[in-house]
Parts: sequence; structure tokens; C-alpha cells
Amino acid sequence: MGIDPIEWLEFAKARAPRPCFMTEWLDGSTHPVRPGYYERHFTDYNLSPMAGIQYWDGEYWRRAPDAPPHWRQVGDYPAWRGLTYDQYHLQTRTA
Repeated sequence: MGIDPIEWLEFAKARAPRPCFMTEWLDGSTHPVRPGYYERHFTDYNLSPMAGIQYWDGEYWRRAPDAPPHWRQVGDYPAWRGLTYDQYHLQTRTA
């Protein structure tokens, strides 16, 4: 039995509503446009709210930029989200 990212998208929205500085959840059958850290929602994550921060390198999801690819890749997990455009640019200006 596999994960249907479209079906699980509603569970992600209910379990972890959108903070003002994050995008809405996007289904796990798509991937981010650019490399960086994103929040990923998992069905089996043991910490609330069922999400974890992971790095997208443009091809694979990883726990960190230099870590091996995560075992759950595009299409194999429910959802992900990132910082809003304004929040991303605010953080890059202050970094």
C-alpha cells in the first residue's frame, strides 16, 4: 500500500495549519523549484506535528546538504512547504 500525496495533503493541512511565514502545504508528488530547507510532512513521524525539516538539493531530499538521500523521495510522502517569498527574502537580507 503506497502513499497517495494528493489524498494526504488534507491531513497535512489539518495536522499542521499554515503559519503566516510559511507557504501552504504542497503535495509530495511535486518538488521545490530551488534547493534549500523545507518542512516535510510524513505519515510516520514520531514528533508533533508530524513534520520534519529536510534539504532539497534539486534532485533528492536529504536530512542535510551533505547527507545521503532520504529513503522517502518525491511521490513517496504526503506533503512539503517552504517559507513565503517575503519571509525568505527577509531572512536572506538579515543573514
